[in-house]
Amino acid sequence: MGRLHRVGAGDVIVTVHATPRVQDVQRKPHKFSSMLNTRGYGGVESRTMRIADDTDRRLLLAMTENPRSTIVSLAERLGLSRNTVQSRLAALEAGQVLQGYDRRLHAASLGYPLTAFMETQVDQPRLEQVIAQLREIPEVVQVHGLSGLHDILVRCVCRDTDDLYRVNKLILGCEGVIRTDTSLAMGELIPFRLAPVLERDIRR
Repeated sequence: MGRLHRVGAGDVIVTVHATPRVQDVQRKPHKFSSMLNTRGYGGVESRTMRIADDTDRRLLLAMTENPRSTIVSLAERLGLSRNTVQSRLAALEAGQVLQGYDRRLHAASLGYPLTAFMETQVDQPRLEQVIAQLREIPEVVQVHGLSGLHDILVRCVCRDTDDLYRVNKLILGCEGVIRTDTSLAMGELIPFRLAPVLERDIRR
């Protein structure tokens, strides 16, 4: 079933969909965060995560300013040896500090100008199954585990509203999904960034 909400002064319409069984499902009392810990979703184990030091931060800032920098140019700029830069970059990649190249891609430039966020409730014992099904939907570009009323936040990109309707149906069709509350992104006001955090931590 679905209903319409009118939000904000601009009368933006946000559609809310729910499966028929939403009112019958008993929510589990434990927090989603505990499921992340016991089932291994989302977080990276501390023993595998590399914590950046100031040399790493300087290297990452230089790469942020010029992503096409070579190892030689980075070494010269930072006053490090080429071997140090190379080994540091390898360690950063292995420690998941450096993420995949597709994080830098601009969805609108690829023909997907519409971004939607779907706060999603799931049948928690089926969470692993839900995540596996969401991975099979190409338009789902990111999923976060949440605390609170909803279990996961699904970010998806679409070509237009008809495409969004199709993608929303696919997500609602995933076995274990109970309900989605869908909001359209009206614009990216602050693009994803970590450089200010790196700069602040270096100054400390």
